[in-house]
Amino acid sequence: MKKVIISFAMISLMLMAIGNTQETGMKYSDIKGQAAKLDEPILIEFYAVWSPTCDDFQSAVKSNVVTQKALESVVLYQADAENGEGRSLAKEFKVKVFPSFIIVNAKGEPLDRWFGYDKDNFIGILADALKDKSTISQMEERLEKTPTVEDAAALGRWYLEFGDCKKAAKYYRKAQDLNSDPDDDYSYEIFMSVACGSLKNEYSFDDVKQAADEVMRSKNERRPEVYDASQRMITLSLDNNRKDLIAGYIKAGLSAASDTTDPDLVADHDQLMVIKMLFIDGDTSKAISYQKASMPKDWITNAVQLNEFAQWCLGAHVDLIEGEAMAQKAIDMAHPGKEKANYYDTIADICHVEGKNADAVNYTQKAIAEDPDNEDYTIQLSYYQGLLGTK
Repeated sequence: MKKVIISFAMISLMLMAIGNTQETGMKYSDIKGQAAKLDEPILIEFYAVWSPTCDDFQSAVKSNVVTQKALESVVLYQADAENGEGRSLAKEFKVKVFPSFIIVNAKGEPLDRWFGYDKDNFIGILADALKDKSTISQMEERLEKTPTVEDAAALGRWYLEFGDCKKAAKYYRKAQDLNSDPDDDYSYEIFMSVACGSLKNEYSFDDVKQAADEVMRSKNERRPEVYDASQRMITLSLDNNRKDLIAGYIKAGLSAASDTTDPDLVADHDQLMVIKMLFIDGDTSKAISYQKASMPKDWITNAVQLNEFAQWCLGAHVDLIEGEAMAQKAIDMAHPGKEKANYYDTIADICHVEGKNADAVNYTQKAIAEDPDNEDYTIQLSYYQGLLGTK
């Protein structure tokens, strides 16, 4: 069986009290010393104080007995990605999403990485992550001599989350070539790698479309993955003026998210119905009302949710003026640093879609000022400046 994309390894209970550097004063070098004595890997949790998902993970570490039991095989180092030593480590590992988790050995050599926290899948993901404690460099050497699906897939996951999309695509394609399990498929992972690379102009829209269509044709991909590929292709089709493709992806996504009691897929189905209202039925006002009604309670006073609505407006290319206003409201409420930068980035993208590239440059510069370590903002600034001829 292939390794899941998001995988976990955690904390030794006897070291739980020293997990947070800000509270105990322990440095990363001290943690590596502890890991060497215990002969256990280190789990670095990169968190942001404004991230509710980070709060969910930290609550589970403190109070959930099953989670605590599952965390006995590693040493936890919780790093504030926006302050102190955590910030420099986050830059070293190119961390952009919170929470992000990176497993290293006592020497600091990387073994695995993932982002996000889902309590329902935690135990299985943890067990999977700890099956192989080889370093990334060891896996690369081993793949050259005796290639396996497991090594190729693990390297694909590492490089995709590290941001090297072309290497990720190469390794996932290798995994697909080596795979002989009829119940397994790497089409979605290949698509995600190519879609990631397209944002850096490493792949064309047609390359992404070809990879997405492989997901649609696959008989082994899970329905959430088919839905996600469909949803992403709707946005990319809009961005590339290919509205002729949208109906097909809406149909594929609705099929993947239908006839289920899975609450996530039910919500996904509702989201696509909104897109259908926009681009098939042509009822924009109904779609906007439906989207607002589907937002969480009190979303209008929550910065994260305000930005999500602005992102929806951006992805659907509708109600952009209100989307920009919501993102600006999120900025006014946001913590300085990465959170505020993220919302500036949203406004920059909206301004670009509106044809206001001078404003897009201005907002991207503000994002860089808040998060100077994020290379994506620098790439985006260069692109917008090029459109203006001011690079």
